[in-house]
Amino acid sequence: MGTFRTTLVIGLLLTAGVILRAAVVPRYSLEELTQNSALIVHARVLGSRVAWDERGLYLWTHYRLAPVETIKGTAGGEVIVSEPGGTLAGVTLLVSDAVQFEQGEEVVVFLYRNPLGYWRVRGYGQGKLTLVGTKDGGKRLHANVGALQLVETGGAHAAGPGGVDALDGWTLDRLRGQLRLWGGR
Repeated sequence: MGTFRTTLVIGLLLTAGVILRAAVVPRYSLEELTQNSALIVHARVLGSRVAWDERGLYLWTHYRLAPVETIKGTAGGEVIVSEPGGTLAGVTLLVSDAVQFEQGEEVVVFLYRNPLGYWRVRGYGQGKLTLVGTKDGGKRLHANVGALQLVETGGAHAAGPGGVDALDGWTLDRLRGQLRLWGGR
């Protein structure tokens, strides 16, 4: 690895170390996530791989998702969700707003295309809802906003039924019904 890349990665890691303490991001409503996402899918995570971007400057983790259902947009047999960061050949890049997925995890994700053409999770991770099994055999949604400090901006972000953190405990059917109001299927 070249000296420039090593220096860049070390600099990014030092910066990320400061940011990781608590990322402060605007709270997005479910309506905003729905309207500003090109693709919303209920899917199962198949696996991941880490690779450098085309210019060899940044690491990206590419997660393979198998759609169970497409709620908005068009998804093929597999959706690749790419988030910045990862570990490859002894080099680690940490990015505070990067969303992580686990193999086998069942999720509902709100996605947009970034300038590189990658699908990314909308809203600094607020666009990932995990389906968690319940004692009665059902499934409930869990918002993955743990390390984020969500703040009201007083503008459009205050609209809608509250932030996605208010969705904890919702059923998938309830979410589907709400999403249909804002452009889902």
